[in-house]
Amino acid sequence: MESNRLRKLLELQTLYPDDLFNSYAVAIEYLGMGNTTQAKEIFEEVIKNDKNYVPAYYQLGMILMNETNEKEALVAFENGLIEAKLKKDTRSIREFQSAIDELSL
Repeated sequence: MESNRLRKLLELQTLYPDDLFNSYAVAIEYLGMGNTTQAKEIFEEVIKNDKNYVPAYYQLGMILMNETNEKEALVAFENGLIEAKLKKDTRSIREFQSAIDELSL
């Protein structure tokens, strides 16, 4: 079932198809509704359109990790870590490193 918030975000996405923040928000909404397939596709599309969109790497990695697709999750986290380091985003660097360490256990 589609929530009101998702409906509004989808309307905005139609009006502003190049707005990656809105696309990311749509994916987060799908994720919250348990629709990981749709969320994963959107996170992948966000990354394809902007390889510097750090949060999308983390969310994609978490989905892949939960799907027990550890190799692909590791790639997503490592790519996100690279981008976070380029941005000097210390919080994201810690989050990616923690996720990578968890997968490496």
